[in-house]
Amino acid sequence: MRHHWMVGAALAALSLFCHAQQYEIHDLGKAGGIGSIALDVNKKLMAVGITGWDADGLWRPGLFSPYHAAAAIETPGPGTATGINKKGEVVGDYSTFAGGFGFIWKNNRLATMPSNGWRGISPAAINDQSEIVGGGVLCCSGNASHAWKYSNGKLTDLGTWGGVSAFAVAINKQGDIAGNRIKYTVDGVQVEEGIRIIDGQARALKGALPGSSVHLSSMNDRGDAAGYMYPSPGSNTTAFAFVNGKSKIIGSGQYGSAQSINNKGQVVGALQNPESFDAYAFLWKEGTLTNLNELPEVRAAGWIHLQRAAAISDEGVIVGLGFNAQNQGHAFMLVPRKNSGDRVDR
Repeated sequence: MRHHWMVGAALAALSLFCHAQQYEIHDLGKAGGIGSIALDVNKKLMAVGITGWDADGLWRPGLFSPYHAAAAIETPGPGTATGINKKGEVVGDYSTFAGGFGFIWKNNRLATMPSNGWRGISPAAINDQSEIVGGGVLCCSGNASHAWKYSNGKLTDLGTWGGVSAFAVAINKQGDIAGNRIKYTVDGVQVEEGIRIIDGQARALKGALPGSSVHLSSMNDRGDAAGYMYPSPGSNTTAFAFVNGKSKIIGSGQYGSAQSINNKGQVVGALQNPESFDAYAFLWKEGTLTNLNELPEVRAAGWIHLQRAAAISDEGVIVGLGFNAQNQGHAFMLVPRKNSGDRVDR
């Protein structure tokens, strides 16, 4: 009887292994310089972020694909690509001695976004309808950041959402917006609240205790969000997801942040190992937490460490920052295999 139980347990374990999601992992390389980081990805396996550039040794917005060499968007100064949509339109920002500028890159052409009286604008995200959101400082409003939306060639000031400053970080296909506001400052510590603008109505996510903060990083088409919180003033951050109207802590007892949530409720980000204190990239869904470094594909490919997962597409493609077999900090991409039950050796 005991023998039958052991056989059954072994078969169950084998079945679980065979049906676990398997991935292909890609080193996305760099255009030059010292390394690269991927920050967003679309359904066509096009990723964007930051790459080194040999022309002046400074960071530039990066373009990545598992099937092409990494490339840099040649901005007038150092910059970052922060978002990409299904059309391949890219947004981000760059800086020069004259200040900071937002950009849109499409059809292999770079266009600087109109300032319209702003001292600087930083695009954070773009949806498939080519609507862009971010934050910036108006010419005559002190140093307070305002959230804004750009659509059909018009930049609209969204204000500070009832705080002293605000910044938009995400926009979904319905045009709903997520961002953050600094509500007030106590003893030099800023108290932050997450804001979701859904159907035109502002909904705040606040810390549970006085002086605690909530910061949103991402929002999906259902209005679910992901980010991090400061449980108390000056504390380390805790990763969380806001799903179906409830906040859920990710990696209880571990410091970290959630960076992206897709329409399947999958969340990625970085957590800190409580024993080694190293940050590691994670995938989370419905209470199940996966350290991406423990995937057999990652170990087999020789990666030393996946440090941060920055974005996940609706297809489950994950991008971020890792250290490859040569201990170089490179952008990585994990692509789910369609037939997870089939071992694919390449």
